[in-house]
Amino acid sequence: MTNIESVKKAIAIYDRIMKSFSTAPEGKKVGECSIDLLKVNYPNNYGDCYYSDGKLHICLTDLSEQSKEYYNSFVDDNVVFEKVDFSHNYLMSLRL
Repeated sequence: MTNIESVKKAIAIYDRIMKSFSTAPEGKKVGECSIDLLKVNYPNNYGDCYYSDGKLHICLTDLSEQSKEYYNSFVDDNVVFEKVDFSHNYLMSLRL
């Protein structure tokens, strides 16, 4: 797989993950909306995602099989699960 194909695949996985956390504006479906129009409700175990070395890294506060099970429906072998100390929700709660 070329680097461009790898990046496109990672973006598609990230998009599916974000849409799974999301609700659409009234009268619309999640699949009809771009990410910027959706209200995102992050799970408490979700840290964030980033792309590096040809793989999408999904950062979670809990790496139990039960925790990863949810994300496995979106991923393939080009994904790495990483343990982080703080969730996205917690970090966002620290903003002033």
